[in-house]
Amino acid sequence: MSGYGAVTAWATAAEKAVDLLGRWPEQAELATILENHGFYTPAGYHTMSTDHQCYSNAHFGELTWSDEHGAAALEDVSVFAPEEVSPPPGETSRDWIQGW
Repeated sequence: MSGYGAVTAWATAAEKAVDLLGRWPEQAELATILENHGFYTPAGYHTMSTDHQCYSNAHFGELTWSDEHGAAALEDVSVFAPEEVSPPPGETSRDWIQGW
């Protein structure tokens, strides 16, 4: 998912930059466009903070077998907002976890 999200963030920000600038953006311009940029992936909506940390909902559930689909499935899924599962902007994950 991280790779998919990274490519989608870059591609949608590049598209937005071309629409705004009327040309292909320089790297620094693209980095600026990524700040507070939002985009969708199969996992839901994501936003990029000003420090270029990406935030999205986290989904947790129990793995089970679905006879209907003949494949593994999640049940009893809970969804947590980014604020509940991610460090605040400007704080590293390590510092955030050590502060618990």
